[in-house]
Amino acid sequence: MDDDSATRRQRFIERGGQVPADAEGRALFEAIMASGDFLPELLLADVGALAKLAADRWLKWMKPAEVIATEVRAATDGARDFADLCRRLRVVRRSEMLRLGALELGWGITEQVARELSAFADACLEAAVAFCDAELSRELGPPRGDRGDPARFVVMAMGKLGGDELNFSSDIDVCYFYSTDAGAAGEVSLHHYYAELSRRVTSAIETATAEGMIFRVDLRLRPEGRNGPICNSLAAAERYYETFGRTWERQAWLRARPAAGDRALEGISRHFEPEVQPGREEFVRRAHAEAQEHGLCLNTALLSDDQHLRAGRTLGVLEGCMLLDDEAAAQRNHEDHAEHTADDRALIG
Repeated sequence: MDDDSATRRQRFIERGGQVPADAEGRALFEAIMASGDFLPELLLADVGALAKLAADRWLKWMKPAEVIATEVRAATDGARDFADLCRRLRVVRRSEMLRLGALELGWGITEQVARELSAFADACLEAAVAFCDAELSRELGPPRGDRGDPARFVVMAMGKLGGDELNFSSDIDVCYFYSTDAGAAGEVSLHHYYAELSRRVTSAIETATAEGMIFRVDLRLRPEGRNGPICNSLAAAERYYETFGRTWERQAWLRARPAAGDRALEGISRHFEPEVQPGREEFVRRAHAEAQEHGLCLNTALLSDDQHLRAGRTLGVLEGCMLLDDEAAAQRNHEDHAEHTADDRALIG
């Protein structure tokens, strides 16, 4: 055991933690202590979590998304206010990251961790939407269309979250949409209501508190990017993609899926067809034209493969065009994609 591991082990014992007596539990404990700073700090924040972790059946089996969602919902039910919601989300995040970190250390496989991390992000977004929507509805009035029907809101997962490919160092890329601008929430417009809801949901996930943050939230894939409104009605988004949407923005929708909110809007990507998803020949033509215009290298083999095209793995145009808008951010995304596993290993050991 190196000096850092020994120091962490001593801190664990001083805080009342008990080193497992059985060989398997002890191996888990020693692996966490030797992994770096991230997992030991999670464990030192709650030394009693080790016994729960060692007995957790989901160290040996893949944890279904519905189980993750149920656990997050149970952990956040009864939140007294927004601050209490944030605290509860971060407490459950600590135990989930500890479990997923153990999987990454050898108790699971990388693909399993990526899927479960993505399901956890979905569950946190869902809990934040449910709480913040209820709170805002009490403050401003329920959002309703001009015929009195309830307005609807959805959080669309994009990028790695959309592809269920999150890793420990990933941001979550999301876009916020609502059903219509025709209506109101009390005295305010539906856009005002859903813009505030979007801000609160984002804050619940990414604001750093004494318990840390859950994920960084990246909203730059929304219509008009960082210069656009934080949320859009379906009609406004459709007009944007039809008139101004660039190839890489359409390509980003190949990985889009609903993560939280009203699942009745889950057909949103189909709602934008054909603006968002042109036919293969047209898409490839646009991709080549855009790549040539900016001197980018395009992987023709991937563009001609249905599976890769559908899965959103043809990242050359997307990253190349993001590079024009934000070079530093695009470089980070490229390195994160290329060194997915290496990033996780560096973070947790």
